[in-house]
Amino acid sequence: MDLVRRKKLLLTTSSCGDVIIAEVDARHPEEKNAYFVSEDFVQVNVKNGQFTDMTGKLDYEGRIWVMND
Repeated sequence: MDLVRRKKLLLTTSSCGDVIIAEVDARHPEEKNAYFVSEDFVQVNVKNGQFTDMTGKLDYEGRIWVMND
Protein backbone atom coordinates (compact mmCIF):
# COMPACT_ATOMS: atom_id res chain seq x y z
CA MET A 1 0.00 0.00 0.00
CA ASP A 2 1.44 3.34 -1.07
CA LEU A 3 0.62 5.90 1.61
CA VAL A 4 2.63 8.68 -0.03
CA ARG A 5 0.93 10.48 -2.87
CA ARG A 6 3.66 10.57 -5.48
CA LYS A 7 3.58 13.27 -8.12
CA LYS A 8 5.43 14.00 -11.36
CA LEU A 9 5.85 17.20 -13.33
CA LEU A 10 4.51 17.08 -16.89
CA LEU A 11 5.57 19.52 -19.61
CA THR A 12 2.66 19.71 -22.05
CA THR A 13 0.14 22.07 -23.64
CA SER A 14 -3.13 23.18 -22.08
CA SER A 15 -6.51 22.86 -23.76
CA CYS A 16 -6.14 26.47 -24.99
CA GLY A 17 -2.65 25.86 -26.42
CA ASP A 18 -0.45 27.36 -23.68
CA VAL A 19 2.76 25.52 -22.79
CA ILE A 20 2.48 24.42 -19.16
CA ILE A 21 4.18 22.33 -16.53
CA ALA A 22 1.57 20.58 -14.39
CA GLU A 23 1.93 18.44 -11.30
CA VAL A 24 0.21 15.13 -12.03
CA ASP A 25 -0.23 11.80 -10.28
CA ALA A 26 2.77 9.47 -10.70
CA ARG A 27 0.50 7.00 -12.49
CA HIS A 28 -0.51 9.57 -15.10
CA PRO A 29 -0.33 7.89 -18.52
CA GLU A 30 2.21 9.05 -21.06
CA GLU A 31 0.84 11.45 -23.64
CA LYS A 32 1.97 12.28 -27.14
CA ASN A 33 4.13 15.44 -27.20
CA ALA A 34 4.29 15.60 -23.38
CA TYR A 35 7.40 15.04 -21.27
CA PHE A 36 8.09 14.39 -17.62
CA VAL A 37 10.56 16.97 -16.24
CA SER A 38 12.45 17.41 -12.98
CA GLU A 39 11.91 19.86 -10.15
CA ASP A 40 15.27 21.43 -11.08
CA PHE A 41 14.05 21.97 -14.66
CA VAL A 42 11.08 23.91 -13.30
CA GLN A 43 13.15 25.99 -10.85
CA VAL A 44 15.74 26.98 -13.49
CA ASN A 45 13.05 28.01 -15.98
CA VAL A 46 11.11 30.00 -13.37
CA LYS A 47 14.32 31.74 -12.27
CA ASN A 48 15.16 32.58 -15.91
CA GLY A 49 11.68 34.03 -16.47
CA GLN A 50 10.51 31.35 -18.90
CA PHE A 51 7.63 30.12 -16.72
CA THR A 52 5.35 31.78 -14.15
CA ASP A 53 3.99 29.94 -11.12
CA MET A 54 0.19 30.00 -11.40
CA THR A 55 -0.51 27.61 -8.51
CA GLY A 56 -3.74 28.60 -6.76
CA LYS A 57 -4.63 31.13 -9.47
CA LEU A 58 -6.11 28.64 -11.93
CA ASP A 59 -8.75 25.97 -11.58
CA TYR A 60 -6.23 23.16 -11.03
CA GLU A 61 -5.67 21.00 -7.96
CA GLY A 62 -1.85 20.65 -8.14
CA ARG A 63 1.03 22.99 -8.81
CA ILE A 64 1.10 24.54 -12.28
CA TRP A 65 3.38 26.86 -14.23
CA VAL A 66 2.60 28.64 -17.51
CA MET A 67 5.19 29.61 -20.12
CA ASN A 68 5.60 33.37 -20.58
CA ASP A 69 5.03 34.88 -24.02
